[in-house]
Amino acid sequence: MQFYAITGLVNAVASTLIGIFVYFNKKESINRAFAIFSFSVAFWSYGYFLWQISDSGSGALFWSRVLMAGAIFIPPTFFHFILTLLDRNKEKIKTVIFSYLLFSIFLIFDFTNLFVKGVSPKAGFRFWPEPGIVFHIFLAFWMFYVFYSLFMLYKGYLASTDETRKIQIKYIFLGMFFGFFGGVTNYFLWYNIPILPLGNSLVVLFVVAVAYATLKLKLFNFDFKFVFTQTIMVFIWFFLIVHFLMAKIFYDRMSALFLLGIVILFGIILLKSILKEKSQMDEIIKLNNYKSEFFSIVAHQIKSPLAVVSGYLTMLLENIANADTRKAQEIIFRIEASNKNLMSLVNNLLDFNRFDEGKMIYSFEKLELNELIGEFAPDFQVLAKIKNLDLSVNFSREAIYVRGDKYNLAQVFRNLIDNAIKYTRDGTITISLKKEGDFALAEVADSGMGITKKDSAKLFQKFVRLNKESKVSGSGLGLYICKKIVEAHNGEIWARGKQGGEGSEFFIKLPLYSE
Repeated sequence: MQFYAITGLVNAVASTLIGIFVYFNKKESINRAFAIFSFSVAFWSYGYFLWQISDSGSGALFWSRVLMAGAIFIPPTFFHFILTLLDRNKEKIKTVIFSYLLFSIFLIFDFTNLFVKGVSPKAGFRFWPEPGIVFHIFLAFWMFYVFYSLFMLYKGYLASTDETRKIQIKYIFLGMFFGFFGGVTNYFLWYNIPILPLGNSLVVLFVVAVAYATLKLKLFNFDFKFVFTQTIMVFIWFFLIVHFLMAKIFYDRMSALFLLGIVILFGIILLKSILKEKSQMDEIIKLNNYKSEFFSIVAHQIKSPLAVVSGYLTMLLENIANADTRKAQEIIFRIEASNKNLMSLVNNLLDFNRFDEGKMIYSFEKLELNELIGEFAPDFQVLAKIKNLDLSVNFSREAIYVRGDKYNLAQVFRNLIDNAIKYTRDGTITISLKKEGDFALAEVADSGMGITKKDSAKLFQKFVRLNKESKVSGSGLGLYICKKIVEAHNGEIWARGKQGGEGSEFFIKLPLYSE
Protein backbone atom coordinates (compact mmCIF):
# COMPACT_ATOMS: atom_id res chain seq x y z
CA MET A 1 0.00 0.00 0.00
CA GLN A 2 2.94 2.31 -0.67
CA PHE A 3 0.80 4.27 -3.16
CA TYR A 4 -1.42 5.61 -0.37
CA ALA A 5 1.57 6.47 1.80
CA ILE A 6 3.04 8.45 -1.12
CA THR A 7 -0.25 10.31 -1.72
CA GLY A 8 -0.29 11.26 1.95
CA LEU A 9 3.29 12.50 1.77
CA VAL A 10 2.66 14.51 -1.43
CA ASN A 11 -0.45 16.10 0.09
CA ALA A 12 1.48 16.92 3.27
CA VAL A 13 4.43 18.58 1.53
CA ALA A 14 2.22 20.49 -0.94
CA SER A 15 -0.09 21.76 1.81
CA THR A 16 2.83 22.77 4.03
CA LEU A 17 4.56 24.69 1.23
CA ILE A 18 1.48 26.57 0.06
CA GLY A 19 0.54 27.37 3.68
CA ILE A 20 3.99 28.75 4.51
CA PHE A 21 4.18 30.74 1.28
CA VAL A 22 0.82 32.37 1.77
CA TYR A 23 1.25 33.09 5.49
CA PHE A 24 4.72 34.62 5.46
CA ASN A 25 4.38 36.53 2.20
CA LYS A 26 1.76 39.01 3.43
CA LYS A 27 0.14 38.72 6.85
CA GLU A 28 -3.39 39.75 5.93
CA SER A 29 -6.55 38.12 7.28
CA ILE A 30 -7.17 36.06 4.12
CA ASN A 31 -3.55 34.84 4.13
CA ARG A 32 -3.78 33.78 7.77
CA ALA A 33 -7.14 32.04 7.29
CA PHE A 34 -5.92 30.08 4.27
CA ALA A 35 -2.61 29.18 5.95
CA ILE A 36 -4.42 27.74 9.00
CA PHE A 37 -6.59 25.64 6.68
CA SER A 38 -3.51 24.43 4.74
CA PHE A 39 -1.72 23.47 7.94
CA SER A 40 -4.77 21.47 9.07
CA VAL A 41 -4.67 19.54 5.79
CA ALA A 42 -0.88 19.13 6.16
CA PHE A 43 -1.23 17.83 9.73
CA TRP A 44 -3.81 15.28 8.58
CA SER A 45 -1.59 14.27 5.63
CA TYR A 46 1.56 13.76 7.73
CA GLY A 47 -0.44 11.58 10.11
CA TYR A 48 -1.86 9.73 7.09
CA PHE A 49 1.63 9.02 5.75
CA LEU A 50 2.96 7.79 9.10
CA TRP A 51 -0.16 5.67 9.64
CA GLN A 52 0.31 3.99 6.25
CA ILE A 53 3.96 3.08 6.94
CA SER A 54 3.30 1.83 10.49
CA ASP A 55 4.42 -1.77 11.08
CA SER A 56 2.49 -2.38 14.33
CA GLY A 57 -1.11 -2.13 15.44
CA SER A 58 -0.35 0.21 18.32
CA GLY A 59 1.66 2.52 16.07
CA ALA A 60 -1.07 2.52 13.42
CA LEU A 61 -3.72 3.31 16.06
CA PHE A 62 -1.65 6.22 17.41
CA TRP A 63 -1.01 7.75 13.96
CA SER A 64 -4.64 7.26 12.87
CA ARG A 65 -5.67 9.32 15.89
CA VAL A 66 -3.01 11.93 15.06
CA LEU A 67 -4.28 12.22 11.47
CA MET A 68 -7.82 12.65 12.76
CA ALA A 69 -6.64 15.58 14.91
CA GLY A 70 -5.80 17.33 11.63
CA ALA A 71 -9.02 16.16 9.94
CA ILE A 72 -11.10 17.50 12.83
CA PHE A 73 -10.03 21.08 12.12
CA ILE A 74 -10.30 20.97 8.33
CA PRO A 75 -14.03 21.97 8.25
CA PRO A 76 -13.86 24.98 10.64
CA THR A 77 -10.64 26.31 9.08
CA PHE A 78 -12.11 25.89 5.59
CA PHE A 79 -15.32 27.62 6.70
CA HIS A 80 -13.22 30.46 8.19
CA PHE A 81 -11.22 30.83 4.95
CA ILE A 82 -14.35 30.96 2.75
CA LEU A 83 -15.96 33.66 4.92
CA THR A 84 -12.75 35.71 4.77
CA LEU A 85 -12.49 35.24 1.01
CA LEU A 86 -16.07 36.50 0.61
CA ASP A 87 -15.48 39.44 3.03
CA ARG A 88 -18.08 38.08 5.44
CA ASN A 89 -15.77 37.11 8.30
CA LYS A 90 -16.63 40.07 10.57
CA GLU A 91 -20.40 39.68 10.26
CA LYS A 92 -20.11 35.92 10.90
CA ILE A 93 -17.41 36.05 13.59
CA LYS A 94 -19.63 34.39 16.24
CA THR A 95 -20.41 31.54 13.84
CA VAL A 96 -16.69 31.07 13.14
CA ILE A 97 -15.88 30.95 16.87
CA PHE A 98 -18.70 28.46 17.44
CA SER A 99 -17.37 26.17 14.69
CA TYR A 100 -13.90 26.12 16.27
CA LEU A 101 -15.35 25.40 19.72
CA LEU A 102 -17.59 22.64 18.32
CA PHE A 103 -14.76 20.76 16.63
CA SER A 104 -12.50 21.30 19.65
CA ILE A 105 -14.96 19.11 21.57
CA PHE A 106 -14.35 16.30 19.06
CA LEU A 107 -10.59 16.77 19.54
CA ILE A 108 -11.05 16.00 23.25
CA PHE A 109 -12.51 12.59 22.31
CA ASP A 110 -9.95 11.91 19.55
CA PHE A 111 -7.50 9.84 21.63
CA THR A 112 -10.24 7.77 23.25
CA ASN A 113 -12.08 4.63 22.13
CA LEU A 114 -15.21 6.74 21.73
CA PHE A 115 -13.67 8.30 18.62
CA VAL A 116 -11.25 5.71 17.18
CA LYS A 117 -11.73 2.44 19.02
CA GLY A 118 -9.08 0.39 17.24
CA VAL A 119 -7.57 -0.78 13.93
CA SER A 120 -8.20 -3.96 11.93
CA PRO A 121 -7.32 -5.43 8.47
CA LYS A 122 -9.57 -4.20 5.65
CA ALA A 123 -9.43 -4.41 1.85
CA GLY A 124 -5.72 -5.19 1.77
CA PHE A 125 -4.77 -2.67 4.47
CA ARG A 126 -3.15 -4.19 7.57
CA PHE A 127 -4.41 -1.52 9.95
CA TRP A 128 -7.57 0.43 9.14
CA PRO A 129 -9.29 2.51 11.87
CA GLU A 130 -12.59 1.48 13.45
CA PRO A 131 -15.03 4.31 14.33
CA GLY A 132 -16.25 4.92 17.87
CA ILE A 133 -19.70 6.27 18.69
CA VAL A 134 -18.57 9.94 18.76
CA PHE A 135 -16.97 9.55 15.33
CA HIS A 136 -20.42 9.18 13.69
CA ILE A 137 -21.55 12.54 15.12
CA PHE A 138 -18.25 14.14 14.07
CA LEU A 139 -18.57 12.88 10.49
CA ALA A 140 -22.08 14.33 10.19
CA PHE A 141 -20.84 17.77 11.25
CA TRP A 142 -17.73 17.37 9.06
CA MET A 143 -19.89 16.79 5.97
CA PHE A 144 -22.31 19.59 6.85
CA TYR A 145 -19.59 22.25 7.26
CA VAL A 146 -17.72 21.22 4.12
CA PHE A 147 -20.79 21.25 1.88
CA TYR A 148 -22.20 24.40 3.50
CA SER A 149 -18.88 26.17 2.89
CA LEU A 150 -18.84 25.04 -0.74
CA PHE A 151 -22.44 26.23 -1.07
CA MET A 152 -21.47 29.66 0.29
CA LEU A 153 -18.56 29.78 -2.16
CA TYR A 154 -20.93 28.96 -5.02
CA LYS A 155 -23.34 31.71 -3.89
CA GLY A 156 -20.40 34.13 -3.71
CA TYR A 157 -19.52 33.23 -7.28
CA LEU A 158 -23.06 33.97 -8.48
CA ALA A 159 -23.26 37.25 -6.55
CA SER A 160 -19.88 38.61 -7.68
CA THR A 161 -19.85 41.24 -10.45
CA ASP A 162 -16.05 41.34 -10.75
CA GLU A 163 -14.98 38.95 -13.53
CA THR A 164 -11.48 38.39 -12.09
CA ARG A 165 -13.01 37.69 -8.68
CA LYS A 166 -15.44 35.20 -10.24
CA ILE A 167 -12.60 33.32 -11.93
CA GLN A 168 -10.68 33.23 -8.62
CA ILE A 169 -13.72 31.79 -6.83
CA LYS A 170 -14.32 29.30 -9.66
CA TYR A 171 -10.83 27.79 -9.42
CA ILE A 172 -10.93 27.73 -5.62
CA PHE A 173 -14.35 26.04 -5.76
CA LEU A 174 -13.25 23.39 -8.25
CA GLY A 175 -10.00 22.68 -6.42
CA MET A 176 -11.72 22.43 -3.05
CA PHE A 177 -14.59 20.34 -4.44
CA PHE A 178 -12.33 17.68 -5.95
CA GLY A 179 -9.95 17.88 -2.99
CA PHE A 180 -12.73 17.20 -0.50
CA PHE A 181 -14.28 14.56 -2.76
CA GLY A 182 -10.92 12.79 -2.78
CA GLY A 183 -10.59 13.08 0.99
CA VAL A 184 -14.09 11.69 1.55
CA THR A 185 -13.14 8.40 -0.17
CA ASN A 186 -11.09 7.62 2.96
CA TYR A 187 -14.26 7.31 5.05
CA PHE A 188 -15.92 4.42 3.19
CA LEU A 189 -13.72 1.67 4.68
CA TRP A 190 -14.44 3.03 8.16
CA TYR A 191 -17.96 1.69 7.61
CA ASN A 192 -16.87 -1.50 5.81
CA ILE A 193 -17.97 -0.17 2.41
CA PRO A 194 -15.52 -1.79 -0.07
CA ILE A 195 -14.39 1.41 -1.82
CA LEU A 196 -10.67 2.08 -1.78
CA PRO A 197 -9.42 5.61 -0.96
CA LEU A 198 -8.13 6.17 -4.50
CA GLY A 199 -9.42 9.74 -4.41
CA ASN A 200 -6.82 10.64 -1.78
CA SER A 201 -4.50 11.68 -4.62
CA LEU A 202 -7.05 14.37 -5.59
CA VAL A 203 -6.48 16.31 -2.35
CA VAL A 204 -3.43 17.94 -3.93
CA LEU A 205 -5.76 19.58 -6.48
CA PHE A 206 -6.72 22.24 -3.98
CA VAL A 207 -3.02 23.26 -3.88
CA VAL A 208 -2.91 23.37 -7.67
CA ALA A 209 -6.08 25.51 -7.78
CA VAL A 210 -4.75 27.99 -5.23
CA ALA A 211 -1.36 28.13 -6.98
CA TYR A 212 -3.08 28.94 -10.28
CA ALA A 213 -5.38 31.53 -8.69
CA THR A 214 -2.32 33.12 -7.08
CA LEU A 215 0.06 33.14 -10.04
CA LYS A 216 -2.42 34.04 -12.77
CA LEU A 217 -5.19 35.84 -10.93
CA LYS A 218 -3.33 37.35 -7.93
CA LEU A 219 -5.50 35.89 -5.17
CA PHE A 220 -2.50 36.36 -2.84
CA ASN A 221 0.46 38.62 -3.61
CA PHE A 222 3.68 36.60 -3.76
CA ASP A 223 7.26 37.77 -3.55
CA PHE A 224 8.85 35.11 -5.74
CA LYS A 225 12.40 35.51 -4.42
CA PHE A 226 11.10 34.82 -0.94
CA VAL A 227 8.87 31.99 -2.18
CA PHE A 228 11.72 30.31 -4.04
CA THR A 229 14.00 30.46 -0.98
CA GLN A 230 11.21 29.08 1.20
CA THR A 231 10.66 26.22 -1.24
CA ILE A 232 14.31 25.15 -1.16
CA MET A 233 14.54 25.45 2.63
CA VAL A 234 11.31 23.54 3.31
CA PHE A 235 12.32 20.72 0.96
CA ILE A 236 15.67 20.41 2.77
CA TRP A 237 13.96 20.50 6.17
CA PHE A 238 11.42 17.93 5.08
CA PHE A 239 14.11 15.59 3.71
CA LEU A 240 16.06 15.78 6.98
CA ILE A 241 12.91 15.22 9.08
CA VAL A 242 12.04 12.10 7.05
CA HIS A 243 15.64 10.91 7.35
CA PHE A 244 15.46 11.43 11.12
CA LEU A 245 12.15 9.51 11.40
CA MET A 246 13.31 6.65 9.17
CA ALA A 247 16.77 6.23 10.78
CA LYS A 248 17.13 2.96 12.69
CA ILE A 249 20.50 3.57 14.32
CA PHE A 250 20.82 6.06 17.21
CA TYR A 251 23.97 7.63 15.71
CA ASP A 252 22.17 8.27 12.39
CA ARG A 253 19.25 9.85 14.20
CA MET A 254 21.46 12.18 16.22
CA SER A 255 23.45 13.16 13.11
CA ALA A 256 20.24 13.92 11.20
CA LEU A 257 18.86 15.90 14.18
CA PHE A 258 22.06 17.94 14.51
CA LEU A 259 22.16 18.68 10.78
CA LEU A 260 18.46 19.59 10.84
CA GLY A 261 19.08 22.09 13.65
CA ILE A 262 21.94 23.74 11.72
CA VAL A 263 19.92 23.96 8.49
CA ILE A 264 16.83 25.34 10.27
CA LEU A 265 18.94 28.01 11.98
CA PHE A 266 20.61 28.96 8.69
CA GLY A 267 17.24 28.97 6.90
CA ILE A 268 15.64 31.28 9.49
CA ILE A 269 18.55 33.74 9.24
CA LEU A 270 18.39 33.68 5.43
CA LEU A 271 14.61 34.15 5.32
CA LYS A 272 14.78 37.00 7.85
CA SER A 273 17.37 38.80 5.72
CA ILE A 274 15.13 38.43 2.65
CA LEU A 275 12.11 39.68 4.61
CA LYS A 276 14.14 42.69 5.79
CA GLU A 277 15.18 43.43 2.22
CA LYS A 278 11.57 43.04 1.06
CA SER A 279 10.38 45.40 3.82
CA GLN A 280 12.95 48.01 2.76
CA MET A 281 11.88 47.68 -0.89
CA ASP A 282 8.22 48.03 0.09
CA GLU A 283 9.09 51.20 2.01
CA ILE A 284 10.96 52.60 -1.00
CA ILE A 285 7.99 51.83 -3.27
CA LYS A 286 5.66 53.42 -0.73
CA LEU A 287 7.81 56.56 -0.58
CA ASN A 288 7.95 56.73 -4.37
CA ASN A 289 4.17 56.47 -4.50
CA TYR A 290 3.91 59.26 -1.94
CA LYS A 291 6.32 61.32 -4.01
CA SER A 292 4.31 60.81 -7.21
CA GLU A 293 1.05 61.56 -5.44
CA PHE A 294 2.63 64.58 -3.77
CA PHE A 295 3.78 66.14 -7.05
CA SER A 296 0.44 65.35 -8.66
CA ILE A 297 -1.45 67.08 -5.84
CA VAL A 298 0.88 70.06 -5.74
CA ALA A 299 0.76 70.52 -9.50
CA HIS A 300 -3.03 70.34 -9.57
CA GLN A 301 -3.74 72.38 -6.44
CA ILE A 302 -1.29 75.17 -7.26
CA LYS A 303 -2.22 75.29 -10.93
CA SER A 304 -5.94 75.80 -10.22
CA PRO A 305 -5.71 79.00 -8.10
CA LEU A 306 -3.00 80.41 -10.38
CA ALA A 307 -5.27 79.84 -13.38
CA VAL A 308 -8.11 81.55 -11.51
CA VAL A 309 -5.90 84.53 -10.64
CA SER A 310 -4.68 84.77 -14.23
CA GLY A 311 -8.26 84.75 -15.54
CA TYR A 312 -9.42 87.36 -13.07
CA LEU A 313 -6.44 89.62 -13.85
CA THR A 314 -7.41 89.54 -17.53
CA MET A 315 -11.00 90.46 -16.60
CA LEU A 316 -9.69 93.16 -14.25
CA LEU A 317 -7.67 94.83 -17.01
CA GLU A 318 -10.71 94.80 -19.29
CA ASN A 319 -12.99 96.34 -16.64
CA ILE A 320 -10.43 99.01 -15.72
CA ALA A 321 -10.22 99.91 -19.40
CA ASN A 322 -14.03 100.20 -19.41
CA ALA A 323 -13.97 102.24 -16.16
CA ASP A 324 -16.22 99.68 -14.39
CA THR A 325 -14.79 100.10 -10.87
CA ARG A 326 -17.50 98.11 -9.09
CA LYS A 327 -16.87 95.06 -11.24
CA ALA A 328 -13.12 95.54 -10.83
CA GLN A 329 -13.52 95.61 -7.03
CA GLU A 330 -15.50 92.36 -7.10
CA ILE A 331 -12.77 90.71 -9.16
CA ILE A 332 -10.09 91.88 -6.70
CA PHE A 333 -12.00 90.22 -3.85
CA ARG A 334 -12.09 86.96 -5.81
CA ILE A 335 -8.36 87.20 -6.54
CA GLU A 336 -7.78 87.65 -2.80
CA ALA A 337 -9.89 84.55 -1.99
CA SER A 338 -7.97 82.48 -4.56
CA ASN A 339 -4.69 83.77 -3.14
CA LYS A 340 -5.78 82.71 0.37
CA ASN A 341 -6.43 79.18 -0.92
CA LEU A 342 -2.98 79.11 -2.44
CA MET A 343 -1.37 80.39 0.77
CA SER A 344 -3.27 77.76 2.76
CA LEU A 345 -1.89 75.04 0.50
CA VAL A 346 1.66 76.38 0.78
CA ASN A 347 1.36 76.55 4.59
CA ASN A 348 0.13 72.95 4.69
CA LEU A 349 3.08 71.84 2.58
CA LEU A 350 5.52 73.73 4.82
CA ASP A 351 3.96 72.26 7.99
CA PHE A 352 4.02 68.79 6.44
CA ASN A 353 7.74 69.19 5.71
CA ARG A 354 8.42 70.39 9.27
CA PHE A 355 6.57 67.42 10.76
CA ASP A 356 8.44 64.92 8.59
CA GLU A 357 11.79 66.47 9.49
CA GLY A 358 10.87 66.81 13.18
CA LYS A 359 11.40 70.59 13.09
CA MET A 360 7.94 71.75 14.17
CA ILE A 361 8.29 74.34 16.95
CA TYR A 362 5.57 74.95 19.55
CA SER A 363 5.11 77.80 21.99
CA PHE A 364 2.96 76.41 24.80
CA GLU A 365 0.93 78.68 27.07
CA LYS A 366 -2.25 78.69 29.15
CA LEU A 367 -5.20 78.98 26.75
CA GLU A 368 -8.95 79.30 27.30
CA LEU A 369 -10.74 77.35 24.54
CA ASN A 370 -13.98 79.39 24.60
CA GLU A 371 -11.96 82.55 23.94
CA LEU A 372 -9.77 80.88 21.31
CA ILE A 373 -12.69 79.66 19.22
CA GLY A 374 -14.65 82.86 19.89
CA GLU A 375 -11.94 84.87 18.13
CA PHE A 376 -12.48 83.30 14.68
CA ALA A 377 -15.95 81.71 14.90
CA PRO A 378 -17.71 84.90 13.60
CA ASP A 379 -15.57 84.78 10.42
CA PHE A 380 -16.74 81.24 9.68
CA GLN A 381 -20.36 82.17 10.47
CA VAL A 382 -20.16 84.74 7.68
CA LEU A 383 -18.76 82.09 5.28
CA ALA A 384 -21.48 79.64 6.32
CA LYS A 385 -24.17 82.24 5.78
CA ILE A 386 -22.98 82.76 2.19
CA LYS A 387 -23.72 79.04 1.58
CA ASN A 388 -27.04 79.29 3.45
CA LEU A 389 -25.70 77.16 6.30
CA ASP A 390 -26.45 77.64 9.99
CA LEU A 391 -23.22 77.61 12.02
CA SER A 392 -23.67 77.73 15.79
CA VAL A 393 -21.25 77.51 18.72
CA ASN A 394 -22.22 75.91 22.02
CA PHE A 395 -19.68 77.48 24.35
CA SER A 396 -19.07 75.92 27.74
CA ARG A 397 -20.60 77.76 30.69
CA GLU A 398 -17.34 77.37 32.58
CA ALA A 399 -13.84 78.32 31.50
CA ILE A 400 -11.86 75.50 29.87
CA TYR A 401 -8.10 75.96 30.17
CA VAL A 402 -5.57 73.85 28.30
CA ARG A 403 -1.83 74.06 27.76
CA GLY A 404 -1.32 74.69 24.07
CA ASP A 405 0.22 76.57 21.19
CA LYS A 406 -2.32 79.23 20.26
CA TYR A 407 -1.45 79.45 16.56
CA ASN A 408 -1.36 75.69 15.96
CA LEU A 409 -4.48 74.84 17.99
CA ALA A 410 -6.37 77.59 16.18
CA GLN A 411 -5.17 76.05 12.91
CA VAL A 412 -6.67 72.68 13.95
CA PHE A 413 -10.08 74.17 14.75
CA ARG A 414 -10.04 76.39 11.67
CA ASN A 415 -9.28 73.37 9.49
CA LEU A 416 -12.12 71.28 10.92
CA ILE A 417 -14.68 74.11 10.68
CA ASP A 418 -13.51 75.03 7.17
CA ASN A 419 -13.88 71.38 6.06
CA ALA A 420 -17.37 71.22 7.58
CA ILE A 421 -18.43 74.28 5.55
CA LYS A 422 -16.79 73.00 2.36
CA TYR A 423 -18.37 69.53 2.50
CA THR A 424 -21.85 70.57 3.67
CA ARG A 425 -24.29 71.63 0.95
CA ASP A 426 -27.18 72.49 3.24
CA GLY A 427 -28.12 72.14 6.86
CA THR A 428 -26.21 72.93 10.03
CA ILE A 429 -22.74 72.98 11.54
CA THR A 430 -22.38 72.87 15.31
CA ILE A 431 -19.25 73.52 17.38
CA SER A 432 -19.46 72.32 21.00
CA LEU A 433 -17.11 72.66 23.96
CA LYS A 434 -17.28 70.92 27.33
CA LYS A 435 -15.26 69.36 30.11
CA GLU A 436 -15.09 65.58 30.42
CA GLY A 437 -13.22 64.55 33.56
CA ASP A 438 -9.64 65.79 33.31
CA PHE A 439 -10.01 66.59 29.63
CA ALA A 440 -11.49 69.23 27.35
CA LEU A 441 -13.69 67.81 24.60
CA ALA A 442 -14.42 69.80 21.44
CA GLU A 443 -16.76 68.62 18.71
CA VAL A 444 -17.38 69.89 15.18
CA ALA A 445 -20.54 68.29 13.75
CA ASP A 446 -22.09 68.86 10.33
CA SER A 447 -24.93 67.57 8.17
CA GLY A 448 -22.72 67.01 5.11
CA MET A 449 -21.90 63.93 3.05
CA GLY A 450 -20.78 61.84 6.04
CA ILE A 451 -18.05 59.21 6.38
CA THR A 452 -18.04 55.44 6.82
CA LYS A 453 -16.39 53.59 9.70
CA LYS A 454 -13.83 52.18 7.26
CA ASP A 455 -12.97 55.65 5.91
CA SER A 456 -12.68 57.21 9.37
CA ALA A 457 -9.72 54.90 10.13
CA LYS A 458 -7.62 56.31 7.27
CA LEU A 459 -8.94 59.88 7.31
CA PHE A 460 -5.92 61.29 9.16
CA GLN A 461 -3.25 59.73 6.93
CA LYS A 462 -1.06 61.59 4.44
CA PHE A 463 -2.60 62.66 1.14
CA VAL A 464 -5.99 61.09 1.91
CA ARG A 465 -9.02 62.64 0.23
CA LEU A 466 -12.07 60.42 0.52
CA ASN A 467 -14.15 62.15 -2.10
CA LYS A 468 -11.62 62.76 -4.88
CA GLU A 469 -14.37 63.49 -7.39
CA SER A 470 -15.58 66.43 -5.29
CA LYS A 471 -14.98 69.92 -6.66
CA VAL A 472 -13.70 70.97 -3.23
CA SER A 473 -9.99 71.75 -3.41
CA GLY A 474 -7.48 70.39 -0.92
CA SER A 475 -4.06 68.80 -0.55
CA GLY A 476 -5.06 65.79 1.53
CA LEU A 477 -2.69 67.03 4.24
CA GLY A 478 -4.98 69.15 6.45
CA LEU A 479 -6.29 66.40 8.74
CA TYR A 480 -2.87 64.71 8.86
CA ILE A 481 -1.39 67.98 10.14
CA CYS A 482 -4.28 68.37 12.62
CA LYS A 483 -3.54 64.92 14.03
CA LYS A 484 0.16 65.71 14.42
CA ILE A 485 -0.60 68.99 16.23
CA VAL A 486 -3.16 67.40 18.58
CA GLU A 487 -0.76 64.54 19.39
CA ALA A 488 1.95 67.11 20.19
CA HIS A 489 -0.52 68.47 22.79
CA ASN A 490 -0.91 64.95 24.27
CA GLY A 491 -4.43 64.85 22.92
CA GLU A 492 -6.57 62.71 20.62
CA ILE A 493 -8.51 63.47 17.44
CA TRP A 494 -11.00 61.15 15.75
CA ALA A 495 -14.01 61.21 13.48
CA ARG A 496 -17.16 59.21 12.88
CA GLY A 497 -20.19 59.34 10.64
CA LYS A 498 -23.60 60.14 12.05
CA GLN A 499 -26.27 57.45 12.14
CA GLY A 500 -28.17 57.34 8.89
CA GLY A 501 -25.11 58.17 6.81
CA GLU A 502 -25.64 61.95 6.64
CA GLY A 503 -23.19 64.16 8.45
CA SER A 504 -19.90 63.76 10.29
CA GLU A 505 -18.61 64.39 13.79
CA PHE A 506 -14.99 65.34 14.55
CA PHE A 507 -13.73 65.24 18.12
CA ILE A 508 -10.67 66.73 19.79
CA LYS A 509 -9.74 65.67 23.33
CA LEU A 510 -7.07 67.68 25.18
CA PRO A 511 -5.76 67.46 28.78
CA LEU A 512 -6.96 70.29 31.01
CA TYR A 513 -4.34 72.79 32.14
CA SER A 514 -2.67 71.99 35.45
CA GLU A 515 -0.15 74.08 37.39
